Amino acid sequence: MNPGAAVGIDALYAYIPGNYVDVRELAEKRANGRDTSKILSLVGQKEMAIPFGFEDPVTMAANAVAGMIRHFKADVSKIERIVMATESAFDFSKAGSSFVHEMAKLKRGTEVYEVKHACASGTYALLDAVNAVRAGEIETAVVVMSDICRYKKGSSAEYTQGAGAVALLVAKNPKILAISPGTGTCSFNVADFYRPAGSETPVVDGRLSMESYIKAVCGSFSDYVEKAQIMPHHLLAAMSHIIFHTPFPKMAENAFFALCKETGCRRREKEDFERKVKPSLSIPSSVGNVYTASLYLALASALENATRDDIAGLFSYGSGCTSKFFAGRVAPQAGDRIRSLGLLKQLSARRRLSIAEYERVFYEGGEIDNEYRGFRVRSIRNGYREYGLV
Repeated sequence: MNPGAAVGIDALYAYIPGNYVDVRELAEKRANGRDTSKILSLVGQKEMAIPFGFEDPVTMAANAVAGMIRHFKADVSKIERIVMATESAFDFSKAGSSFVHEMAKLKRGTEVYEVKHACASGTYALLDAVNAVRAGEIETAVVVMSDICRYKKGSSAEYTQGAGAVALLVAKNPKILAISPGTGTCSFNVADFYRPAGSETPVVDGRLSMESYIKAVCGSFSDYVEKAQIMPHHLLAAMSHIIFHTPFPKMAENAFFALCKETGCRRREKEDFERKVKPSLSIPSSVGNVYTASLYLALASALENATRDDIAGLFSYGSGCTSKFFAGRVAPQAGDRIRSLGLLKQLSARRRLSIAEYERVFYEGGEIDNEYRGFRVRSIRNGYREYGLV
């Protein structure tokens, strides 16, 4: 578990939209008199973040990056790369990070691009940035993950929607998480998730996607321990945090128990889940699925009460599919830096939408009367979007 060169996540900032819908209320609205307890128990979700109609993946990404620079007083002159990971892109040519680069006032000598492989693309962007910093190719990088998870109204997946963005600053001697060299990988072609061009909602085979996720967890973990030449139970025992891509909390819970079964580490699995996994689900259960940012929102949740030199294992999954298992050492300042964000305070300050308001904003593009400060879409002309700060 030698973390190798001290390169990793130096700063993390999450942007969460200022509105939410109560999942229990939504389930009761859709149930038509049926028992909602089964629906709620299958997903484990409490609330879903809902963006304003004038927000999109770019505005949320810009709010996260600008917030990170401001909050942590990041030196923008040292940022040499900004990468955006999203599966909510509206332009199949221009990178969303081009807009964010301008809004964050980064220098012209900055690499700017976008990556895609469903929810795993943020992890691929992060690991690529870590390798580039470790090799001395760049000094620091920003990786921003931003998505709006939107499913068809009335579908079974509607209860797992969400929205938000997470920005990461990658640098040497990181103050949050030093990422260890080496990863485990598991990839195979599967038709579990598909978003047609021009559609805001995907076609999802929920059962197949969950099965693929579990196979990928076990496969990438097995690949990791084989490469690291370490016994699976020794690795699990060494980790203080095991953090999963969390489209909804129950998925992460199921994945952990499947991993324990696969590795034969079932003697203390319930106790280990409560201690090593459950803290990471607190914030995601109040935000919902944020696709590419989901793993890193779970990381922020886990590190709220982190202690020095904790080892964290992280699992990233992208439908289609590909996956990564990797690890890192928690820095002494990590807990303080994450707590300084006040994420729980942000969540409590949001406005709860009625189901009618939620449907008007999320599905009909309507507006609601609620205070907003940040970047927004000002206009769309010939498909080209113009943004402004309010």
